[in-house]
Amino acid sequence: MSEEEGLAASSFLDTRAVSQTREVRGVILPAGVVVSRLVVTGPPGCGKTSLIDRLRGWPGEVCLDLTSNLWWRSPALNHCPREVHFAVPFVGEGQSCPVYDQKWDTGHEWPDIDFTRLQIPSGTKGVLSPNWLTRLIFEFMLPSPDWIYDQRLKRAESGTHHVDQVLSMERIQWQVFVHWRLAEFFHRCGLLVYVREGVEETPRLFDHVVYPEEPLEQPVSFWQEWFGNLA
Repeated sequence: MSEEEGLAASSFLDTRAVSQTREVRGVILPAGVVVSRLVVTGPPGCGKTSLIDRLRGWPGEVCLDLTSNLWWRSPALNHCPREVHFAVPFVGEGQSCPVYDQKWDTGHEWPDIDFTRLQIPSGTKGVLSPNWLTRLIFEFMLPSPDWIYDQRLKRAESGTHHVDQVLSMERIQWQVFVHWRLAEFFHRCGLLVYVREGVEETPRLFDHVVYPEEPLEQPVSFWQEWFGNLA
């Protein structure tokens, strides 16, 4: 991935490259990351499976509903590193759904996340209680929309992924933005979050302190300003 493509994916949020790293099976990881606690997520075609394969993680992928009570205690997360999709609550939508759901195949308004419905773990409540805020490490794979679009066009020729049957740049841009929003929200709530622009790239950190009570600064329509007036 070129430097220009990487900057296109992260320019609107303050992130910085991790300064202390180590290599695990050819993958650059933050020095303190425990691989067995790593949850890899991101939009379709971003490279999640490639990263998990490199790390020799658990096969298959799971989808977790972020509005479900105690989703972070899912038995699937006992086996990491692994690839995870999130069912997300969107403004104006009654039920959570992933960004690849077939409901988005037709023209849509591309809603923002309804953050009021997201369930987030709390910190340690007692001496014997686990700190669920830091038990898992979330790595968001977030290449540029252009890069993902090209990769999915190539993948669509093989017909291996049904999510590639209906492709549009607008939809991919929205999918990337939703995951940026999730990554920043997780970070502000105190979860351990890294963002990565490609399998070969150095992970990045959000370059601001955590204020769980601070609302996200971007308005609902901000993604339109970043990607262009697409709606």
